[in-house]
Amino acid sequence: MFLHLGGDIVVRTRDLVVILNVDNPILLQSIKPLLKKAESQGVLQKVNDEMKSVAVSTKEIYLSPISSTTLKKRADLMATFGE
Repeated sequence: MFLHLGGDIVVRTRDLVVILNVDNPILLQSIKPLLKKAESQGVLQKVNDEMKSVAVSTKEIYLSPISSTTLKKRADLMATFGE
């Protein structure tokens, strides 16, 4: 199955490791080093300038303008269709 993260970005759900809600300033502060490292390595993908969630896959890290709650609902909906 695939999950649409916004814009033209679609990832395989089996490749997703975690989706983080960045509305929490403490969490955002703690993952900033990870985001900087991913950017320097060329594996950080920004959908647009707005960031509501961070999706970490086995290959890249995506900054999504879609909330983690909405992404979870989409994933759950896709899982229902896949059964």
